[in-house]
Amino acid sequence: MRQIEKLQTLNLREAWQNEASDFTPWLSENLDRLGEVIGLDLDIEDTEVSVGSYYADILATDPGGNRRVLIENQLEKADHRHLGQILTYLAGLEAEVIIWIAPEFSEPHLAAIEWLNRHTIEPFAFFAVRLRVVRIGESNPASVFEVVQRPNEWERQIQAQARQTRNRLPRADERKEYWTQFLERHPDFASLGMKVNGSPSQWLSRSPEAEFVVSIYRALDGIGVFLRGRRGVPAVEFNRKFHAVRVRFQELVGDEIWGGEENDPEHPGFSVRIDMRDKENWEQAIDWHAEHARKWLEAAKTVFHGE
Repeated sequence: MRQIEKLQTLNLREAWQNEASDFTPWLSENLDRLGEVIGLDLDIEDTEVSVGSYYADILATDPGGNRRVLIENQLEKADHRHLGQILTYLAGLEAEVIIWIAPEFSEPHLAAIEWLNRHTIEPFAFFAVRLRVVRIGESNPASVFEVVQRPNEWERQIQAQARQTRNRLPRADERKEYWTQFLERHPDFASLGMKVNGSPSQWLSRSPEAEFVVSIYRALDGIGVFLRGRRGVPAVEFNRKFHAVRVRFQELVGDEIWGGEENDPEHPGFSVRIDMRDKENWEQAIDWHAEHARKWLEAAKTVFHGE
């Protein structure tokens, strides 16, 4: 008789030790597995995207429905903090489909997702997805995604959204146009890592070995500049190092571009309101981005590397 092995459920950290440096990069390269259970084709747009002093885990697009997808993931049980961050990201990232991934959800959190689906209009859609890691015998670990909360009549909503957006200019194309115009006005930013893509943000650095990157972003109603650790460095670790040089950095960049009414002064970031739907404002926004990015890059190089 053939031997039937027992399916083992593993702790997620046996597969990914760190959420930011291990799980998020893995998921960004395996979005087809998640998209299969959701019912969407998902193309990666960017990871660790700046939203004020926070960072959204993954931004993706659904080419078929012309939608932007926000993915927030956890390796621990779902908590209030991540739910709050999801709602914060909605304001700045123009996402319409929101996917919250965790190994376990409490009833109140599932009820919150259900409430959002019932009380928001199309095209918004909220998902709670339970993630498990399993193994059979001595096999390699395997991921299992299970949708535990989704909008009612999701398939019908997909079709309706596709019809509504068929004739709308894709936002990704508009962002590509903005970054193209940016490089035409300031071609030296290509050497800092700027690329023409559909992302709302660009990570800039003078060297791959630099301890920091300057992130510039654009949303529908504003633009901003932020300082953060290079990719893979947890925000907590970078903020600890930054705290030691914060005063000197502020002296170099100037008080006039520090904090602001809607920014947390404990985090190195600044944003201003400007209507980016009006292309006549783009030239002003591009020059603002360029001026502040150069200043912040130079100041960060000085405080972190003593140059």
